[in-house]
Formats: sequence, C-alpha cells, structure tokens
Amino acid sequence: MRLTDDIIQKVPVLCSAKSFTQITKGFSFEEKWKVITESGDILFLKIYDFARLDTAKSVYKYLEYFEQIGSLVPKPIQFIELPKDSICIQIVSSINGVDGEESLHNFSSDTQYKLGYHAGKELKKLHSLSDPSSLQTWEDYKLNKHNRYLQLFSESTISFPEINDILHFIDQHIHLLKNRPVRFLHDDFHPSNIIINEGELAAIIDFDRFEWGDPYHDFHKVALFTSEISKPFAIGQIDGYFSDNIPDEFWQYYTLYAAMIIPSDIIWSYKTTPHLIETMWKRVYRILEDHDNFKNMIPSWYVNKINHL
Repeated sequence: MRLTDDIIQKVPVLCSAKSFTQITKGFSFEEKWKVITESGDILFLKIYDFARLDTAKSVYKYLEYFEQIGSLVPKPIQFIELPKDSICIQIVSSINGVDGEESLHNFSSDTQYKLGYHAGKELKKLHSLSDPSSLQTWEDYKLNKHNRYLQLFSESTISFPEINDILHFIDQHIHLLKNRPVRFLHDDFHPSNIIINEGELAAIIDFDRFEWGDPYHDFHKVALFTSEISKPFAIGQIDGYFSDNIPDEFWQYYTLYAAMIIPSDIIWSYKTTPHLIETMWKRVYRILEDHDNFKNMIPSWYVNKINHL
C-alpha cells in the first residue's frame, strides 16, 4: 500500500480527512481511494508510480480541458508530485452512482438505449480534441502495433484456426487506415468506465489508456464488451454519436477494428489475465458470430436492433 500516514501528511487536503476507502475493482495498476474530507466532500484519489508522471500529468490536463468544455468527467481538484516518494497523485471529484456494467441490466431497454445515446454524444465531445504536434500517421501507428501482436501470436503455441480468415479480411481492408484524422481517444470506452446515477449518465471515467488516432477506433470496445453487456446501450451509443445519421463508411471501419482487436485481445489475455482465458474465447467467438465470420460489415445485433429496443 502506498497511501501511508507519511504520504497523507504531505498532502494538505488529506491531512484532516475523515475516512479513506481503498477501491480494488477494475484492472487498473494504480492504487485508488475514496476519501471523505473534514467538510464532507468526497474525493477520488489515484496514485501513480513516478515513472508514469508524464502520462498522469497528461490525463489530468485533458480532464481539465474536457471539464471546461462541459464534458461529463470528474472535476479535477489537484495534481501532486512527490518525487522523493516515487509517486504522483491525481485528486478529482468522486461521482455518485454505479458503473454501467454493474447497473445497466437494472434498467428497461428504452433507458439503456437512452443512456447509450447520451454516452455517444459524450464520446463525440472527447473526439473534438486534436493533437497538432503528432508526426506519426494513424496508419503507421496502427499497423506497427498490429504487426507487433501478430508477431507475438505467430511465436506462441495458441491454436486458433479462424485467425487465417480474420487476417485475410484485415488484408483486404487495411487500406482504410490511410489518411484518417487523428483525435483524442479514450481507448477504453465501455460501460465499466461510465457512471450512471438514478437512470442518468453521470460521468465518463478512467482516461489512463488514452491514445491519439482515428475516432472510429474508439468503438472497438463496443465489439469487445459493450454489445455483450447491453445491446440497447451499444445501439444507442452509435446512434447518439452520429445523431441518427450513420455514414456508410463507419461500418467498414468498425468491422476492420473489430477484426484487428482479436489478435491483440488474445495475446493480451494470455499475458495479463490468464485466469479469464475462457471468457476471452467466448468474446472472440461472439464477435465472429456477430459478423458471420466477417462476411457482414454490420453486426447482427445492430441489423436486428428492433428486437433489442
């Protein structure tokens, strides 16, 4: 544990806090705490290793920007650097509510759809931020990352016969990566990182995996997680993002990124969450089924959306 009494004494807002509750849910490598101050304010504390200072500072800066433009994000309170203790600390407002993965099933299909529609609007706001300093094209970045995972896959002993058909589909559509816009990506946008309070969208959280790239790439978690958790929410997220006017090109990119995420999901799961391998394989075969082994661009749950709303 890194939130010691010595650390607390170095952070004025924490010195007189009434309670500290550690949060262990999720896959974050950072230590997280819910803090109730003497005045009754509830704060969310995240402790980063100092080696991740640049990332942590960037996340805090982007939260400040998104909060200023009216995005539903936690309000930044303070960012503290403690190099002698090899940590830095992000303090933001705590958000009342429950994450979408845990709570969406409690709502009607109509409410789930409306929550997804609102989430899509919020995702669109995040994509308003561009990075003029970026020198690498999205095509180069994405291909380099994809090829690294393919190399790891080829070196592994994992048996997955369907990989050949998936790679064939990717090769046929890889040209779509050319000349794509580069925008801020949340890169982990799915119900676990969405807070719902009393049937309303309260906040988007956990920006630690942010990247820069094609805005359409931020929908890859719809294929991986969201459509399994709540199809009405997934449908609403897409409809809301495009204000009910989905361009035909979107589905080509959606499906390309769904295919490209499969090798990386397999490798990441074997390396990081070996206890969840069975869940990963169910996820992979669900994506294959959604697209009829990538014969169809639009996933079946969206084609048949009237059955889910």
